[in-house]
Amino acid sequence: MEPKPFFNIEDYLDEIVEEVERRQKEKETGDVQRAPEFQRQTIYDIVGKKLGKSQINQGTTSDTTSPSHGDESYNSPKLKPQVDSLIDLVFDKDLDTAIDQARTQNDPAVLDAFHDALVDKIHKQLIESGKLKPI
Repeated sequence: MEPKPFFNIEDYLDEIVEEVERRQKEKETGDVQRAPEFQRQTIYDIVGKKLGKSQINQGTTSDTTSPSHGDESYNSPKLKPQVDSLIDLVFDKDLDTAIDQARTQNDPAVLDAFHDALVDKIHKQLIESGKLKPI
């Protein structure tokens, strides 16, 4: 099934919540799904698919596609202005426009930093709004 376009961030956030909840129910028997890392990893996977990344980790944290949240390279002085601009575009306009803008920069470091920053922002927003329960 081809992903549907998202014209506003709220539609995208709702789909993310549904997918996180679905994956948590699938793995009800383990403790991994209860960890905040499980939520982040699921969001990382979903956003990665939207960004068109070819290797997407399907809910495990041992793969090389795991987010680098501790590093937070998107806060580096070189990338921060570009990433902040893309994040603003997501919430001011829409995700597809921001993704198109990120791709036109043709810089893998910017795309990766945007991916990490967007995952952190989405996870924080979903927790603060009560759409995802902190675990």
